[in-house]
Amino acid sequence: MTRDDDIITGQSDNSEGQESGPLENIEIFDEEYVSQIEDFLEYSGAALVLDALEGGPARFIELEEELPVSQPTIVDRIDDMQELNLTEVDIDSEGHKIHKLTDRGTVFVEHFQRRDLVRIRREIRRLEAEYKEQVSEFGRYLLANKDDIDSEVFGRFNM
Repeated sequence: MTRDDDIITGQSDNSEGQESGPLENIEIFDEEYVSQIEDFLEYSGAALVLDALEGGPARFIELEEELPVSQPTIVDRIDDMQELNLTEVDIDSEGHKIHKLTDRGTVFVEHFQRRDLVRIRREIRRLEAEYKEQVSEFGRYLLANKDDIDSEVFGRFNM
């Protein structure tokens, strides 16, 4: 049996010449796929959408209400995850389109969470929001104290 046959049938010969069970020796997380995953995880909202779907299937509107990222970002991440076979679309009992993790996606998210990456990504977002607020506050401070600051600049640099 050739490697191509292995991929098609999900079986391969083991070292003793006996056929192994379905999908036993197929590499799911090969180097190319892992590289794609690494790229995906750098995208805005990737960890957040994955984490949201770990809680179970969700409609787009539910993701949009829950996540602190834009609608286009959610659409892009869902598309990315479908291309990576991490999620799939299904229909719930009420006829609504839902997004859910595939078997591969479920295993991936479990390992992702074990590495504490979701918590780290959330902390980064929290710090980004804090930084943005501090920049705004700094701008208000500069405007409120512009006369003193202007005097300091003129006095220090003899303008």
